[in-house]
Amino acid sequence: MKRSHRTAVWTWVVIAGAVFGLGCHGDTTLGPPDSFAVYAPLEGSAGAPPRSAMGLALVTPLAPDDPRAAPLYRLTLPAGEATGLREPSQVMVDKIMAVRRDRCGAPIGRADDGTLLAKVVLRALARARGTEPPQHARARRELWEAAGVATDRVSSTVLTYGLAPLGDDWPARLLRERALAAAETHLTMRDLRRMEWRLRPGTEVFVCENPRVIEAAADGNCQRWLVCTAGNPATTVQVLLDALIAAGARLAYRGDFDWSGIAIANRMFSRYAARPWRMSATDYEEHTAAARDRGTPLQPLSGPPVNATWDAELTPAMSALGLAIQEESALELILADLL
Repeated sequence: MKRSHRTAVWTWVVIAGAVFGLGCHGDTTLGPPDSFAVYAPLEGSAGAPPRSAMGLALVTPLAPDDPRAAPLYRLTLPAGEATGLREPSQVMVDKIMAVRRDRCGAPIGRADDGTLLAKVVLRALARARGTEPPQHARARRELWEAAGVATDRVSSTVLTYGLAPLGDDWPARLLRERALAAAETHLTMRDLRRMEWRLRPGTEVFVCENPRVIEAAADGNCQRWLVCTAGNPATTVQVLLDALIAAGARLAYRGDFDWSGIAIANRMFSRYAARPWRMSATDYEEHTAAARDRGTPLQPLSGPPVNATWDAELTPAMSALGLAIQEESALELILADLL
């Protein structure tokens, strides 16, 4: 990048920062800045910062140790078991700069299993999801996949039942044979990458959260197409659902009546425009009654409530009863739709 271009870029950065109350600054008389200082509205100003004669916000530099400095680049982490820190610390990215591609050398790190980089990233992913850091290989792989990272094409699978696509290729024939035999099928990413989905018009695919629903559907010789997300859908599940949608399928989704289940359902309905399958406030109350009649032990809801975007009455109903209802607690109601 030419010096004049770099100077122009930094000029716009400074102007944009001033307008929004934060900015970057360097001595432009010496060329592009070698470092940056962070600015905030002048102390004591109420509301919008005062303006200069040019109409720009008047700002003042923050001291490097001011916790308000660069909040997007300096993150404060508390001490404790969750972070593994003995005292409060800050994670900071400094001296942001552009580097020519031909000046980049060999990779300085790999996220292979067991490396320090992988451990740090996985700990951050677990913290972002509100879970404990993974302690074994399968848990680590599942966490990578939940973040959209495919570690390989054979270890992760999506559990299905009843899929019977059209076509004479061997994957389609295999799925039809297993559907005819009322057998569940685990599909790997490798399987999905070599399949061409051809469906009958109007094909509807039922999607559940728990594997127990697939097992019960197979035992009951159900006739509907069924896909299990096994909790939050991993990459393999998403690839399958994307392919089915692209081939013309319509999705119907249901999951657990707990706050994490509601969060997953919100994402499913948003991404796939799926129709809610027994996921209304009335269904919740019916599932609760069925579980109680059967004598199923019910656990209380835990965590902050999550708003159900598809039914304004569901979250208040769940908060009022305060009970978490898993899918397997009302299997007879679910299986009635799959016969």
